[in-house]
Amino acid sequence: MHAKWFLSIFVTFCCTLLCGFLPGARDWWRSVGKRPFVACVLFISVISVFLGNPRGVTAIAENPVDTIRVFRILVLSILTVTAVIVIVFSKSRVFAGWGARWMALYAGIAMISSFYSPFPLLSLWKGFEVLSHVAVGIMVGGSLHQREDIEHVINIILLAMLFLVISALASSIISPSLAFAKMEHTGQMAFMLRGVYPRINANTLSQISAIVAACSLCCFFSVEKTTSRFGALLVFVMALACLLLSHSRTSLLIFFPAVCFIVMFFRAKIIAFTTLWIGIILVLSGFVIDNVIAYILRGQSKELFLCLSGRTDFWDLVLEKIYESPIIGHGFYASQRMSWGTSTVDNTYLEVLLGVGIVGLTFFCMAVISVFLNLWKANQWNSQKNIDPNWRLVWIQQTVIFLFLFFRSLTGPSFQILHPSLTIFIIVAVCSSATVRIQNAEYFLLKRRQEEK
Repeated sequence: MHAKWFLSIFVTFCCTLLCGFLPGARDWWRSVGKRPFVACVLFISVISVFLGNPRGVTAIAENPVDTIRVFRILVLSILTVTAVIVIVFSKSRVFAGWGARWMALYAGIAMISSFYSPFPLLSLWKGFEVLSHVAVGIMVGGSLHQREDIEHVINIILLAMLFLVISALASSIISPSLAFAKMEHTGQMAFMLRGVYPRINANTLSQISAIVAACSLCCFFSVEKTTSRFGALLVFVMALACLLLSHSRTSLLIFFPAVCFIVMFFRAKIIAFTTLWIGIILVLSGFVIDNVIAYILRGQSKELFLCLSGRTDFWDLVLEKIYESPIIGHGFYASQRMSWGTSTVDNTYLEVLLGVGIVGLTFFCMAVISVFLNLWKANQWNSQKNIDPNWRLVWIQQTVIFLFLFFRSLTGPSFQILHPSLTIFIIVAVCSSATVRIQNAEYFLLKRRQEEK
């Protein structure tokens, strides 16, 4: 087991390093070299999510803080203290945006819920985990002063996600029995790839793979050199393979509209026309239709598929519990742990309602709305401002990432707790705010120069 662990990590590191020689993907590694401190902090933030395996309620009650969680506490505490020091002693004002501020308030409410939680220590700690990542995001937001800074931060977080994609693909070859989760249902299409080193849920892996694939496709369309396009295309193929193998239907269903959106945004008419005709031919093929339906059902019955793998039945129980304390909830995270022994209710917003009630949900939704409004303001189609066209790639990547995060949150855990999506969401929040702020500054500077002439 240990030999396979080291082999998988070694192969993953080597493959990720080799991506640094690929044209296109090379820019992601260059961003690490140009912003080493930000890269180090973000990489540690992502790693902290995977420090510790899921445990049952009994195990948590008997030993709340095991060895690996002591290490996680130490890591998150160091990250939080570092972020606070950088923010307090920053020479210039830190502009993090309202998205990050609302998330900080949400984390505060989550920690306060420990006073009425059935497991106070658990609620307090889980709230602090969110707060620590928000603090890191605010610190990173303070370093965003120009478009290149935003590009570097997005590239760094994409490189971290690419590492996770490669690790899952490496695990599928080195440890296939561990990488492919055992499913209750049988059939040729009843499979799901998950990350083993580090441990990544198949649904989360699918979302990460979809983000990497979509963003690499954006890079493919935004560059003109053939060599750079080849590098972006190779990353796209790797991420797409991981997406298809991880077999999470939410991310898959969002991926294809996202690809259409990207193609329309870059006005790639030839690719759009070719893809359309290929799609029509495949649809007319009965063999393809049968296999696609079998792939989507994943060995399940149609009835089970329509109730979202039993989620809707469970959500009825969650709503009954929410009605008992709709204003302040039952205690952040500890509520579902103590009530049903599960770590999630498979819906971000119901989980927030259950834990911290309408009060906490208000702050949480305001953070989501703030990010959406920032992306809308920076929309290149509606903007009449004569700004740098290089903003197109920055905007489309942020928008695509946000879309995957939002739709995934409807059917599973997301950025409401310590999760890879939390780090990604906070980065999108501060980057979208910085995008609007810097674009406005560039526009007013350009307007002033024109008036002077």
